Amino acid sequence: MNQTVVLHTDELRGDWDTLVSTGSGLVNALVNASQGEIIQCASKSITISNWLDLDVDDVVVRGVDGQTTITVADGANVGGFRIGSNSATTGVTVKDFHFDGNYDGQDQTVKRLHAYITEDCDDIEFVRCSATRTSPYQEHNSGGSGFAARSLSTNIRYVDCSTDDIGDRAWQLAGSGHELIRPKTRDGYDRSVSLDIQLPDGSWDGADDVTITDADLGGMADGSAIKTVQYGASNIRIVDPHIHGGIKGGIEAHNSNCSDWTIIAPEIDKQTATGADSALYLCEDAIVIGGDIKQTSTSGGGGIVIDVQGPNVEISDLDVNIESGGGTNQLTRVEGNHFSWRGEILNADHITVALTLQHRIACHRIRLIPSTWRLYSFQFACNPMNFVSHGFCSRAKP
Repeated sequence: MNQTVVLHTDELRGDWDTLVSTGSGLVNALVNASQGEIIQCASKSITISNWLDLDVDDVVVRGVDGQTTITVADGANVGGFRIGSNSATTGVTVKDFHFDGNYDGQDQTVKRLHAYITEDCDDIEFVRCSATRTSPYQEHNSGGSGFAARSLSTNIRYVDCSTDDIGDRAWQLAGSGHELIRPKTRDGYDRSVSLDIQLPDGSWDGADDVTITDADLGGMADGSAIKTVQYGASNIRIVDPHIHGGIKGGIEAHNSNCSDWTIIAPEIDKQTATGADSALYLCEDAIVIGGDIKQTSTSGGGGIVIDVQGPNVEISDLDVNIESGGGTNQLTRVEGNHFSWRGEILNADHITVALTLQHRIACHRIRLIPSTWRLYSFQFACNPMNFVSHGFCSRAKP
C-alpha cells in the first residue's frame, strides 16, 4: 500500500537545491550530495531503515519549521545522522530534526544507535535538533545516546538541542573545541553531558576545550548532569548551568588528570538519596564564581556536597542550602591544597561534617547559618595546625 506524503512547503525556510519527502529520499540525497548543497526535507515525519550518512563538505540539511520527526522503522537497528564516518568532513549544518529511535521496535543487540554522530569532522553545527527513545534503551556506555562526538571531532556546535527519554547519555563527547548553547535534557538515563565516551572498540576517549552555556539539565535517573570519569578533560567552561530534579550528581571532574574547569553561576537543585555523587567535584585549578546549591537528601544523608580533589581551587560567592531527611551530610572534603571559599551555608544544622581537610587550607569568609535557634555542632575533621581561617563565623538566623 502506497503511503500518502504531504509536503509542507509553506513551512520551509529559504532556498534549497534538493527537496525530499521520504526517509529513503533523505538517505539517497545525503549519499549523493555535492559540496555546498542545501537539502530540504518537506515532510513533518519520515521513517528510515538506514543510517543517514553524510561525508561531503559544506552541506546544509534542514527539516520543516517546527522540526521533521525521523522515526526508525521496526527491526531496522540503525541510528540517525552519521557525519564523517567514511571520510573527513567539514562545514556541515543539520537543523530542525527530531529523532525517534523507536527502541521498543529494535532488538537491542546492535549497540550505540545514537541519534547524531560526528566522526572525522570539523566545524559541524546542529541547530534545534532533538532525540528520544534511542536503542539500546537504558544501557550504560553502549546504549543509544542523543549526541555523540568521537575522537576526531573538532569544533562541533550544538544550538538549542535537547533530549527526552534517552536510551543512555544525552551528550557524550570526545575531541576538542565543542560548544553547547542552551542544551536541555529531561527524563533521561545516564549523564546529561558526558566529557568521556566509550568507543565501539571498547576503548575510552574524552573532550577538551568545551564550553557549555545556559544549560537546562534535569531528570537523568542514573547519572550526573556534567561529568567525566575515564578521561582527564581540561579547559572546560560552564556558564549559567541550571541543574535540577532527580539527578545522581551535579558537575563532576571525576578524573585526577582533569584541570582548568571554570564554573560560573551554577544553579544546582539536587534531590538525592543515599550514595549520591557530589553537587560539585572539583579538580586542579578549578574556579567557581557565584551561584547557589540546594541539596535535598531524601534518606540517609546526601553525601559530600562539594568534593575538592585538586590543588589551587577557588570558590567565590557560592551559597549552599542543605535540607536532609537524616544521616550524614558532609559539606566539603578537600584533598588538595591552596583552597579558598567565600560564601554562605544555609540550614547548617543539617551538616554533620563541615570540613575534611588533608592539607594546609585557607578558608575565607564562610558563614554557617542554622535554620533555627537550637544548639548544633560541627565536626572539623582536620589537624588544627592545617586550618587557617579568615573571617570564619557561624550565627543563628533570626
